[in-house]
Amino acid sequence: MKKSEKEQLEKVMQRLESGELVDQACWSFIKELNSYSEERLESVAIRDGYRTYTYRQMFRYWERYAEAFSGVDITARNHSRAALIGTPLTETVFAFYGLNMAGASVSLIYPFDLFDDKQIESMIEREQITDLIVSELYAFPKLMKRLLLNKERLGLNNIIVLGSPMGGEFGVPALELVRNTNRELFRELEGGLLMEDLLNQYEAYPVAYSKGKSDVVLHTTGTVSGMHKPVPMTDKAMNAFVVTAMKAKETYKDFEKAPKHMVTYLTLNMSWVYAMVDMLHTPLGLGMEIVSLPVGATNPRYSEAIQHYGINVLFTSKNILDSWLKTMPDIDLSKLKIVFMGGTYVSPDYKKQFNDYLKSCGSTARIINGYGLSELGGACLLCPSTREDDAIGFLLPGFQAKIYVEDEDLCYDISDGPRTGVLLLRSETMSTGRLGDTVFFELDQVDDDEYFNTHDLVRVNEDGSLTCIGRSNQYFVNNAGVRFDAGLVENAITSQPGIVACGLAPEFQKMLHDNVPVLYAEMSKKGAGAVGTLRKALIQAFIKDGVLADTNLPSQCVIVETIPLNSSGKVDARKLASGTVTGSRYSVKPVWMEDKVVDILLVPAPEGENATNGAGVPEELRGDPYTILSEVFAAIPDLNKGRYSRLFKIPGLREMVMKLTGFDMNNIPASVRNMTPTMFNLAYRKYMMPLMKGVNTMSKQKKNTPNAFGTMFQGMKPMMPPMMPPMPFMPGMGWFGKKDNVKEKENSVVENIKSKAGNLKSSIPTYWDKMIEMQKSTMEASRDQYNQFFEHMMDMEDTFASSLSEDAISLLGIAAFAMSPKEFMNWVKQFQEARNAYFVERVDAQFNFFFKKQEQVREMVDSAAKNGTKKKEDAEKAEAEQDEAAEE
Repeated sequence: MKKSEKEQLEKVMQRLESGELVDQACWSFIKELNSYSEERLESVAIRDGYRTYTYRQMFRYWERYAEAFSGVDITARNHSRAALIGTPLTETVFAFYGLNMAGASVSLIYPFDLFDDKQIESMIEREQITDLIVSELYAFPKLMKRLLLNKERLGLNNIIVLGSPMGGEFGVPALELVRNTNRELFRELEGGLLMEDLLNQYEAYPVAYSKGKSDVVLHTTGTVSGMHKPVPMTDKAMNAFVVTAMKAKETYKDFEKAPKHMVTYLTLNMSWVYAMVDMLHTPLGLGMEIVSLPVGATNPRYSEAIQHYGINVLFTSKNILDSWLKTMPDIDLSKLKIVFMGGTYVSPDYKKQFNDYLKSCGSTARIINGYGLSELGGACLLCPSTREDDAIGFLLPGFQAKIYVEDEDLCYDISDGPRTGVLLLRSETMSTGRLGDTVFFELDQVDDDEYFNTHDLVRVNEDGSLTCIGRSNQYFVNNAGVRFDAGLVENAITSQPGIVACGLAPEFQKMLHDNVPVLYAEMSKKGAGAVGTLRKALIQAFIKDGVLADTNLPSQCVIVETIPLNSSGKVDARKLASGTVTGSRYSVKPVWMEDKVVDILLVPAPEGENATNGAGVPEELRGDPYTILSEVFAAIPDLNKGRYSRLFKIPGLREMVMKLTGFDMNNIPASVRNMTPTMFNLAYRKYMMPLMKGVNTMSKQKKNTPNAFGTMFQGMKPMMPPMMPPMPFMPGMGWFGKKDNVKEKENSVVENIKSKAGNLKSSIPTYWDKMIEMQKSTMEASRDQYNQFFEHMMDMEDTFASSLSEDAISLLGIAAFAMSPKEFMNWVKQFQEARNAYFVERVDAQFNFFFKKQEQVREMVDSAAKNGTKKKEDAEKAEAEQDEAAEE
């Protein structure tokens, strides 16, 4: 390092120690930390599968995006707040820091939050959104048309579609097709803007730099009524977390093995604090190399990428690692040195199991778990990898904690010794909970300082570490103010026939890091009929009488011998919540139809630590995108084997995509037919039309010259950012530069055109195959949906049959029936299953016939094309032989 560079580094460290460095915009903070030397500027900042950017290049791209945003006045001077889809792609990173450079506030949003009319309007109003920037991948035609139609009413100044190229070795061809189609259809709509056009139009436009503070609105992974809770952060708070990580790197023993050049992976959506702060902003502040691949951790080749790019610092979650433990991919992880586990609780047994797997792959890394909150900017405590108990660890540098003991109404410091109480936290990374005049959550005053109440009950251990043992706000879900009205539920259920007493109590679910509502019931009659009686009581109260909203539906029921009462004769909720009361446990499975509960099933559940696993969550969390994402992680093993139809089975995802694309499941052939012109139109306009224009120009000029093709490529230049590789089954588009700069030889150009024509011709059968494959996937998904419905119906009949009598019915003076009600119901079920098997077999035969005919037509067309090509080649060969003979 040069002397001048050392002096510059010393200045940076002095500003860091004094606290001056963090008090600036996010982009400026990252740039100052990485600009003290040429070596740092030339080191790799981001790579995305087929493009690599150094820190110097990345900073220039931030400026390019800031120029474009300044050109359309998404700036601080215009009081702009842009909602940006947090897709984990390079372009999203550029857009975020470009907006931050122009002084605009940014709200990073989860894509699914856009897809409901009421939710998007509520979000725009609540977060005071002025501009909307949507990734191509999620710019579905119906969605964008609706947003553009309501643009003025929503108060939006600009609606921009952001480029989302997904090329390279780890690209996802299906998603590349989706985003290309979305972009081309968006071009046909009026009132929208494309980011690639803005980058060209406003190149070198003066950036509207701002010295004021801009908000960064991130969101929780959990939802309230289907919406992710906003977490407003200041630039200073986000920068302060980077400083916390720097200090932790110097003090935590686990970080001693951190390599000099650290490489990490942006795995999750940037709307979440864990991804934006921990996985992106902090690594950039530390000068790390970030790998950003299409769809992050849901990329089917996610585990391969870790080996391929030599990831040595991995931020992950249990949902991601679960897919690894199912498939146990045989990969070389010898370069992996540090693994952070965030987002959920992990048991000591799970840590040991995964640590053993890491060891088998050659890694010396061991899981470092801890405790974090979105409202505090991410991780607050870290637990050493050597711990083998349930501890959540020690406070990170810069964090302060208070332990509130409710019985004493006093707050203690951790240093005051072991005790149990509610955890309150504060740090410079803490969110204010406010956005303008809107308050999203309140902070508690303790000793003249503001603390965030986590509502987590913790135990202070002898060594100063903490262990989380439950929730203090017993009837709240996700710390969001959603209350289960225990008294109302208890009164309504107790009034039903066969119920002696009942009590609703929360049971802490470590995987959800939240409370699962469990209904304990004492029945008047014991035995096999008790579960049927309880089910009838639930149906009567929640469905038939409608005295209880489905938001109060418990996640589980436990049939007990007696309900414990306190000294005043009321249900002892504390004893129920303690877990000492046991009985026959059942998970409550509501049957939904058109957003209404039409039936309730009770499915046996285990006891012990895993009792509430799979119990589900209340209505407030039903359809939560994070739940859908968890299902996507679970589907990765199937996707790796090419079973892409597995995606259609994910609850909620399939319906959402069909809704946005206008695909009618009740008329699949018509929907496929309607999509076909769009797909061919895309290929025609993007590839065939320019080729035909070039050939036409050449024929008119009657000469082979590069200038003949000038109109074909006039004014074309690589988009900013660079163009992605073409789809595998479509011909590539070359770039010849401007007309005056064309220096290619005539023969080279002619051969190029011939090559493109050949590529196009060979791509048509492949494209046809893709269409057939898509139809097959759709048909398979429809069949799976029907099978799922039939299984649901059989489950309902099983539950109904379990409540029937096993004795044959006999009436006075009439001989007894040959079968009991339960036997008769089982006979009916057998008949239905046989009939269903025959029906499915006939439908499969019809589909097979349909696809066989399509493949026959495709083979005929392909054969005709090959014959035509052969005849042409024979003619050319004969002509060449004649020319040779003439020359001789």
